[in-house]
Amino acid sequence: MCQACTTQGKCTQCSTGHGLGTSDGTCTQCKDGEWSNGMTPCKPCSSGSGGVHCSVCNVGDGVCTRCSAGSGLNPSNHSCNVCLSGTMFSDGKTQCLSCSEGSGGDLCEQCDSSTGHCIKCKPSNGLNSTNLVCSPCSPLTFSTGKTACKPCASGCVSCDGSSGKCSKCSPGFGLSQHTPETGECT
Repeated sequence: MCQACTTQGKCTQCSTGHGLGTSDGTCTQCKDGEWSNGMTPCKPCSSGSGGVHCSVCNVGDGVCTRCSAGSGLNPSNHSCNVCLSGTMFSDGKTQCLSCSEGSGGDLCEQCDSSTGHCIKCKPSNGLNSTNLVCSPCSPLTFSTGKTACKPCASGCVSCDGSSGKCSKCSPGFGLSQHTPETGECT
């Protein structure tokens, strides 16, 4: 543990991964999530190369090896970067991944950056609230992407898959003249 000491027996340099007690000159092993080069007290991994989102680092130099949920590790400088919208955390060891690589697949537009679970599908695709998977809406159903597919209004033969607005009505019905923007058949 002690690599160099004074003639009074106080340590001036500890082995890497051990913190130097500045007042008493003792060496203590750094805990999980801490690091020291042996010449300073143990510091949290968040004070090393990865920044505040680093959860695991090399005990001797503070180089980040794993980031906290919602962040990805930049391999070039070992810093942790918060996953941006449309991306997600994978395992803390790699960069943030596209939402399409998570539970929602290619139909996912927005995911939880920590868990990778899809929270919004691309328009005209419904979100299954149980397994958070996106699937295309069948004819005469619609979804904004945040809910399961819902049936279009009654009397509708064709509707927009993302808004539910009717574009063609059943025989005997017509699009509302008073409120055409609603896409309702009357």
